[in-house]
Amino acid sequence: MHSRISFILVFSCFLVLIFFVSCSFFEKPEVPGDLTAVYNEEGDYVELHWEDATGVSQYEVYRGDNDDPETFELIADPDEAWYDDFDYNYFERYYAVKAENKFGTSDFSEVVEANVPDHDKYEPNNDLASALLVTPVDDEPNDMHMSIMPAGDIDCIKFYAYTNHGYNIFISAAQCSVTNIQMTMYDENGNLVETGIPEGDSAVQIFEWQPDQAGYYILKIQAANTADIGYYMLYIIPWV
Repeated sequence: MHSRISFILVFSCFLVLIFFVSCSFFEKPEVPGDLTAVYNEEGDYVELHWEDATGVSQYEVYRGDNDDPETFELIADPDEAWYDDFDYNYFERYYAVKAENKFGTSDFSEVVEANVPDHDKYEPNNDLASALLVTPVDDEPNDMHMSIMPAGDIDCIKFYAYTNHGYNIFISAAQCSVTNIQMTMYDENGNLVETGIPEGDSAVQIFEWQPDQAGYYILKIQAANTADIGYYMLYIIPWV
């Protein structure tokens, strides 16, 4: 009799244990912890890292322009506990992360602010004489995060162009917060060579340009309204 009761008690405890284990196993993940967002100046991107969680199929990375994650935009869904944000901008520098598995999605992690500088890394380059020299790579986007900050800021970028190359030079409308941005190109003596063609309210391009002679050329970029501030992405794509 006693052995039967003991068996029932042990079996009952076993069932209770199985119940709690199964409940914890079939739950959505815990909230990711220890989120950090650090700007990598050399590579010009934001490095995100957080504490890895068990039972996670993927994470969701969110970015926004304030500290309320409910207003954030989903920007990536990595399956590891890190993400490099090459498409950051100067205003959306707040980040949060969720963990996901087949049973659900966790709440938001804590919100962290990346230490992205207000001014782009190409400053000071406010006139033709102080234009920063860059070296575009053939058939590569050669994208550069840049900003019109403070109001009235002018950005000048210098590069060497070859006569056996063509060049697509443009500012992405999807990655520009400045209205009516303007771009002009000069030779190294300050002579006007090309004027960018407006594409919508913000984008501008110098497309399929080929130089008459090899040499250094300077792009000058500014906002039509000197009161405007914002960010933009400049692309210089050489092709043969």
